[in-house]
Amino acid sequence: MFTITTYWARTDWDLTELTLAVEEVPGPQYGENMAPIVVEVLDSPNVNDRVISMTTDNATNNDTTCTGLIKKIPFARSQHLPCIGHIFNIAVQAGLKAGQLNG
Repeated sequence: MFTITTYWARTDWDLTELTLAVEEVPGPQYGENMAPIVVEVLDSPNVNDRVISMTTDNATNNDTTCTGLIKKIPFARSQHLPCIGHIFNIAVQAGLKAGQLNG
C-alpha cells in the first residue's frame, strides 16, 4: 500500500493538503508496478500537468517510480526531492546504533 498526497499553496499562501489515493500495489512494490498507478491517479483529477516535484523517502523503488513517471508526466528528474525528514531519521538512527556499539 502507498499513499499519494498533494500539497499546494492557495493565492493567500494557505497550505492545502489533499490525499488523492491510498493504493495497493499488485505484486512487489517495485517502481515499475507503482508508476502506472501514480499516473492513473494523477490523470483522474487532471493534475498531472501541474506536478512540479515529487517528494519521497529514499527507497530505490521511489527512484524507479519517478523514472517511469517522467515518461508520462512533464516534470524533470531533478525535481524528485528526497524527504529531508526521512534523511534526518536515517542519520539519527545510525548515530544511535553507533553509540550502542561503542557504548
